[in-house]
Amino acid sequence: MWKYIGIVIAGVLVILIALWMNHIVIGMFGKAGVTDIQAMKSSDVIPMIVVITPEDNYYHKPDCIWIGRDPIRIRIDYAKKEGYEPCPYCFKRESSINDLK
Repeated sequence: MWKYIGIVIAGVLVILIALWMNHIVIGMFGKAGVTDIQAMKSSDVIPMIVVITPEDNYYHKPDCIWIGRDPIRIRIDYAKKEGYEPCPYCFKRESSINDLK
């Protein structure tokens, strides 16, 4: 019987953690639901999401190999506003491609 009570408590904890994480994401990025996205015009720009860490003052692309521990996903405009600079590795590739144009 205690085994089943433990399973139920674990399930409830998983649900509560998922709801809490959803609350954090909505707080960071606004209340953009499906209807809001469908209502967006083609001229509207969706801000780029970058990754920051407490270890350094760089923002990274999500696929960068230099992302440290405890990554936090954030909009690029917020990262710039907080004083983060582009990662010299993952954003260097983009700037060198733009230099060729």
